[in-house]
Amino acid sequence: MHDLIVVGGGPAGAVCARTAAEAGLDVLLLEKEKHPRFKLCGGALSKRVEDLLDIDISPVIERRVKSVKISAGYDQSTTWTRDDTTGILVRRSDFDQLLVKHARDAGAEVIEQCKVLRVEQTRKGIRALAIGDSFKGRLVVGADGVNSTVARSLKIRERWDLKSVALCIGGDAILNRESMNKIMKDSEGNLNPALELYFGLVKWGYAWCFPHSDRLNIGIGCRMDQSISLKEEWEKFLSHFKKMRGVDFVIQNQSSFRVPFGGEKRRLTARRAVLIGDAAGLVSPVTGEGIYYALKSGMLAGNLAVQTVREKNPLVFRTYQERIERSIVEELSVAKFLAEMLFKSKNNISMAVEIAKDDLTIRNYMIDFVTGFRPASEMRRKMMKHMLRYHPLKAIRIGLR
Repeated sequence: MHDLIVVGGGPAGAVCARTAAEAGLDVLLLEKEKHPRFKLCGGALSKRVEDLLDIDISPVIERRVKSVKISAGYDQSTTWTRDDTTGILVRRSDFDQLLVKHARDAGAEVIEQCKVLRVEQTRKGIRALAIGDSFKGRLVVGADGVNSTVARSLKIRERWDLKSVALCIGGDAILNRESMNKIMKDSEGNLNPALELYFGLVKWGYAWCFPHSDRLNIGIGCRMDQSISLKEEWEKFLSHFKKMRGVDFVIQNQSSFRVPFGGEKRRLTARRAVLIGDAAGLVSPVTGEGIYYALKSGMLAGNLAVQTVREKNPLVFRTYQERIERSIVEELSVAKFLAEMLFKSKNNISMAVEIAKDDLTIRNYMIDFVTGFRPASEMRRKMMKHMLRYHPLKAIRIGLR
């Protein structure tokens, strides 16, 4: 019997497995595909991800970005540049494979191309049932994403509420160097790659363009209950982008995918089981960025698994719920509050962009907010105090009171 079975070999699962294996636990990591596997994702990491990890991720970094371009609709945009890194761009297949390698090197057993169909609780542990095989463990961690089998099997969550999950459409545009440089030039003709975020095109969502080394990752997403015209807005966004940038391309690997929103207290545990990462809905309700929270929740679950096995007390594992609420859910609840203000109307977005153009303090808060550079909970009070002092009427109109 394994001490810990981790279902899902993405960032959350890989880091969880590594954390527990390094401490001496017998860890089994089950992944339904074979690494490196394609993963449709913007591939933009916050600087906090690099700071959190104790491994060198430079081999998989495609580009470090210092600028952010914020657009309110198609007509209003501004670009802000910092001296330090605002975003890190990676190819998810390479990044995920690196994390799994470190889990394997730490002593975790990794079985790929192993799709878990069901997880059952037994008298003394759990059993993971896969195609043609089954595995027994003392504890299980569900790191199997938005459609978590672990969550459904153990009745932690049957389904997502439409207001708690986003629908996204995206893909890659492969461009030659000349076209890439053309897109990355700023208004003064200098190469200045930026994380581009387009708010106000869809309700409760945004479109994005991230310049990787040889391609653009482009997409659009919004809350599921607002997604009736998403495909139409996606086509409109692509057409506008090509026209404004003077380039033409065909989107490759286009597909749709779901991303859960964080910021609400949800049940994340069952007997001898916890959910981490996207399976737990630990994702920014503003930008949809979840890798930082995936890593942090994976580390916490891994450490609690170690403590549980050493103390031979399964109740220790259940403390994950309270700890994750304090360390992550509270931060995401603040981000959700700010998202509600931002997404309330296109006018709010336009007003926020206009204020930030002339107010350096608000500009820095906005950059930190949309890039995940600092936690929203750290900024909320200071930002509200600044807005009420220097922009009281606009603050009231936005709803910051």
